[in-house]
This record gives sequence, C-alpha cells and structure tokens, in this order.
Amino acid sequence: PFETTLELDCITRDGLLLDVATTMTTARVRVKELFGKDLPGGRSVFTVKFEVKDVAELDSIRNKLLSIRDVVGSKRGQN
Repeated sequence: PFETTLELDCITRDGLLLDVATTMTTARVRVKELFGKDLPGGRSVFTVKFEVKDVAELDSIRNKLLSIRDVVGSKRGQN
C-alpha cells in the first residue's frame, strides 16, 4: 500500500464531514488524517490522507467522494 492525499473542494453544509468519513469507512480505507476548513463564501476544503493498494483503488475512492452531495471537486494533495 501507499499513502496519498486528496483535497476536496466543497460547498459548506452541516454533516459533510460525517458523509466524507462514512464514505471512507464504507470503502474500507485506512484513513491516516481527515480534517476540514471553512473558507469565505460558503466553501470548505477537506483534506484526507489514506492508504490505497493501487491507482485503480485511488480512482474508485475519488469517484465515491465526488458523488457526495456538495463535494464539487478534488485534487491530489502534497504528501
């Protein structure tokens, strides 16, 4: 396995952190860090550091996270 980080661009709403955490748990991913930050204009950024087996698993997890309501984008973060 290797560690990677995704930064999620989101529209701020109650329960979003729980939705991200639930998605990661359901995908059976080992999460190393998960935190969020509110930004001006009703936006939030969540950073998730986790382990994956390969790029295919990473793509699958990214697609699951992008399917969460109010998650509008993602990019690989700095490890």
